[in-house]
Amino acid sequence: MTDKTSESLSRFLYKIIDYAGLFPPAELPLEQAVENYAEHRKSELKWMLSRFIIPAGLIPDLITYKDSFITVEEPFSLSVLGKKTDTIEEFQNEIDRVLEQVQLANRELKGYVTTDSFEIKLPVEAVESYDRDLLLELLNETATRFEQTEHAPSFLFYESVQDYSADKELEFTMEALSAHNEILRVENYHQTEAAGYKLRCGGTSEAAFPPVELVLSALLTARDKLVPMKFTAGLHHPVRHFNESVNTKMHGFLNVFAAGLFAYAFDLNREEMMDILLEEDPESFQFTDTGLTFNGFHIETEEIGELRSNAFLSYGSCSFAEPVDDLKKLNLI
Repeated sequence: MTDKTSESLSRFLYKIIDYAGLFPPAELPLEQAVENYAEHRKSELKWMLSRFIIPAGLIPDLITYKDSFITVEEPFSLSVLGKKTDTIEEFQNEIDRVLEQVQLANRELKGYVTTDSFEIKLPVEAVESYDRDLLLELLNETATRFEQTEHAPSFLFYESVQDYSADKELEFTMEALSAHNEILRVENYHQTEAAGYKLRCGGTSEAAFPPVELVLSALLTARDKLVPMKFTAGLHHPVRHFNESVNTKMHGFLNVFAAGLFAYAFDLNREEMMDILLEEDPESFQFTDTGLTFNGFHIETEEIGELRSNAFLSYGSCSFAEPVDDLKKLNLI
């Protein structure tokens, strides 16, 4: 936190960025991404930085860069990424592979890394079945396997197939995740905290950016079903704007997270949410030590911190410097 950063903004931005330097458009080599993450963790703005996202298959290579971790006071916090699968059988096999790599990381890099979270796309077969019991059984089985594995990630994030034209898939997936989280709570899982929904917000082409209506539906459904969320891709910049490189409007991370926070705090409807998601004036987001104000709505600093910790956790970005530079240009940090 810098001297000019308000208390509410520091809560809003706390550990908001998962570093995804291995992924497009940066697509850095592993060694460079590790070095960047280590350097960012030494900066004055390290409080904004959360996990290092790494595909499970790269964990053996990560072990060779152990020296890069030694100068860091705290262990690297990893979010382990599983491969996309089509069938349930392929998904189950992928879970086996991921858990083997997680055990390898904690054995060979003990004290240097923690494997805190896991991210994977749900298998197409399960999602397109629209069979709630089938998907719920798969989620429960996966959590049980993680629960039985030492040092396994405690937060599991699932990405759906994400058909931008249909809310049916979103509603179906969130409903299963909500029921699954209730089972985790009632049956007192000790290691597996919760399952969240991962929403892809963009990419390297215009087609990769979901319409604002889908982002809105995801936020409202997550609120109504009490499903935690994280985001990935497309949120490099604080505020919504037209970007020439992809020839479309890019969603802003201030817009997306603020819309989610206000949705919880005030039970906003679709029209009120849309105003926040479409806002392109940075001055509309007013952060003070007491809270965040937008269009007459005000959310207290303490509630921002609670919701960020439990409802809207982070977003993946291939750059840490880019969002930081933008925030500095807006004189927010």
